[in-house]
Amino acid sequence: MLDIHTILFADLLIVGSLSVAFALLWRNYRSRFAGLGLFFAIPVLHTIAMALFLLRGQIPDLFSIVCANLLVMAGYLALPAGFRRLFGRPVVPVHTVLPLLIGAACLVLFTYAHPSLRLRIVCLESINTYIFFRAWIFLARQLNNDDRSSAQPAAVILFLFMAVAPARVLFSLIEPANHNFITMQSLGGMVIVVNMALGVLLLFTIVMTINALLSRQIAKTIGSLRESEERYRSVVDNAPAAILIVDNAYRITFCNQQFFTMTGHNIDAVYHHDFLQIIAPRFRELLDLRYRQRQRGERVPSRYEAAVLCRDGTERDCEIFAAVYRDPAGVPRTLIQAMDITERKKNETELNAYRQDLERLVRERTDQLLVAEKHATLGVLAAGIAHEIHNPNNYIMLNIDLLKKGFDALVPELPEPDRLARKSIGSIPLSAFVSEAPAIMDDIRGGASRIERIVTDLKNYAHPDSHDQWEPVDLNEVVATALKITGGALKKHTRRINRRLHPKPVRVQGSCRKLEQAVTNLIHNAALALTDRCQGITVTTGRDSEGFGFIEVADEGRGIPRQDLSRVTDPFFTTRRKNGGTGLGLWVVEQIVQEHHGDLRVRSTAGKWTTVRIRLQTMEDAPCQTT
Repeated sequence: MLDIHTILFADLLIVGSLSVAFALLWRNYRSRFAGLGLFFAIPVLHTIAMALFLLRGQIPDLFSIVCANLLVMAGYLALPAGFRRLFGRPVVPVHTVLPLLIGAACLVLFTYAHPSLRLRIVCLESINTYIFFRAWIFLARQLNNDDRSSAQPAAVILFLFMAVAPARVLFSLIEPANHNFITMQSLGGMVIVVNMALGVLLLFTIVMTINALLSRQIAKTIGSLRESEERYRSVVDNAPAAILIVDNAYRITFCNQQFFTMTGHNIDAVYHHDFLQIIAPRFRELLDLRYRQRQRGERVPSRYEAAVLCRDGTERDCEIFAAVYRDPAGVPRTLIQAMDITERKKNETELNAYRQDLERLVRERTDQLLVAEKHATLGVLAAGIAHEIHNPNNYIMLNIDLLKKGFDALVPELPEPDRLARKSIGSIPLSAFVSEAPAIMDDIRGGASRIERIVTDLKNYAHPDSHDQWEPVDLNEVVATALKITGGALKKHTRRINRRLHPKPVRVQGSCRKLEQAVTNLIHNAALALTDRCQGITVTTGRDSEGFGFIEVADEGRGIPRQDLSRVTDPFFTTRRKNGGTGLGLWVVEQIVQEHHGDLRVRSTAGKWTTVRIRLQTMEDAPCQTT
């Protein structure tokens, strides 16, 4: 026969020890796992109940029977609530309070009103079976696979509890009991021992369940940390800037992949080496000063530019950002970010060069526009002058005819020559005046006619398209007229003017006046290109191998540099700006040539010669049109 007191005392010691273990478990992990307080209550209540059982006969039955059994039942009721809280499920209070009230009523009824050990055992074990079933069904059926595997040992013990409870009821009904309700014979005592052992094992399985959940959380945390580390490493390594960490002794303790890509260094060449050694020498003093100031906590600029030395000895311009932080041990570290701005600085340099070129071009174009505005103003002025001169000149032209007719009518009425000889007009004898007057009036008429031509030219200058008539034009005559116009000016620049005209007329369809203007511009440019009067100008007309008529003006002057040949027909481009050049001469020539459906060809050798040829379609091929 088993000594039930010995079993109860052993159970008291074991469950009391487990209470201490659960107290430590609750203290350390209560913030991580909900429901640990309920599990902690199970061994505590069980320990108190065992102590009350042992005092049976020394204390009233209210405590040794009713309260002791209620404490054991309350501990078991904490099982389903604790498991639901542990796995994050809501607790229904009625499932906890109602069984406790029923158990208390049964204990009072079968202890005082109708004392019966067997009925107490039947009621209590029925309620316990209901409690174990609720806890088991939750662990075995209502959890997901991962949680179910963690709680499987506890579910097995609960299932065994449900099997032992009916056995204890059965043995309580068939085995006799003495006056001490807790002392039972053979098999009943063994069931009590098994029940107590299962209670201890249940507490151990609860610890195992918590340990499994803790292991899962740790594994999940480790996975999250690894994922975070990989994400951090990926972000840092793929950052557009080189990232370094430097300790308070200038040693590099970390570099990201971008740093190695930018500089070409390897890990062994930089790790735990002096940070200043990878900085261009001219920046080391500045970085050293700011590094020390930053370590002392002084306020210094966090951004500045410096050059980083690459493995091949080249330099990369970088914008550096530095910040001080403290590692977990409290040691100051410097975080350095270096953004490669070499290409940006190169682009900035090129942009500045382009900006300067643009400013220069704007200034040149502004000057050219001012010149063009002066020309436009000159055109308006020419039109005004032509108008103002035209009217009084008409008076001269009209009155000179009337004056001549009147003079011719007065000559027969004059005195005899002898008498005229004795009189004078000023210092001129009257007879001489009478004989020279017709010539004087012819000179006045000629001067007025010349003024008329000048006025017409001024009007044509102001309105160049108003009198242009397309007609057959002989290029030989165009050259002859242009040489007459420029003859006086050419004598100041050269002693040799060569004229090589085609023996037959070279006729084209066009404007004689405009073609004369074009050739005049070419001859004028050729004269200005001469550096010595011994140098000559040659003007040639003819037909080329393709049947085009041409006028060619060649000079032996300073020539045109190769880089300027493509720009000589650009408006306002000139190499004689200081000498009054406007850059419009060849541009005007090109416009005239294009209007005549021809082309302009310029060839030159700097310092030796220049040849400009106008090619035009001859009469057989020239389009007939008027404007």
